[in-house]
Amino acid sequence: MKKSFALAALSTSLAVFSSTAAFADCEADLSLLETAMAAPNLTADLKAEMAKAGEAGAAAMRKDDDETCHKVVMDVLAKTGVKTETGTTPPSTHSLGDLSAFKVITEDTLKLVTANKLPEAKARITDLETAWDVAHKNLQALNKDKWTVIDNAIDKSLKQLRAATPTAAGSADALNALLKVINESK
Repeated sequence: MKKSFALAALSTSLAVFSSTAAFADCEADLSLLETAMAAPNLTADLKAEMAKAGEAGAAAMRKDDDETCHKVVMDVLAKTGVKTETGTTPPSTHSLGDLSAFKVITEDTLKLVTANKLPEAKARITDLETAWDVAHKNLQALNKDKWTVIDNAIDKSLKQLRAATPTAAGSADALNALLKVINESK
């Protein structure tokens, strides 16, 4: 039960703090820790220690402290003897697969911006954010570098459309840049 709570808290933390700059690196470390926790033949004590490290890493992430998060996770993995070189990280040339759903939402949002329907565009970009958040774990596992580039472009688009006084020009620029990175990441 305690492990389930810790993992639920970790998952919640990952979803809530996705807009921070350090999030992507810390999230990757925490994802690695979660994968390592599923390794066979780990004792209950090792799993408990790893869960505590996950909680500490999530706390560091909430403070936008990627360095501490990384240190906590890597220290516990080294201490427990779990190898961090699992071979699960694909080469940077690996494709992210079919990104057409994200492209369609981005294009829809851009059409709304072009029509100067910024409130509707703001609502539509939320659909992109939600879809991206749902798919992030799988996409990031395919290619962290490409995922990060797109994630940063999405964050810029969100920031433009959610600004106190969003502009069509700034929003369009951010969305066009996002479309470009989506197209380049195939």
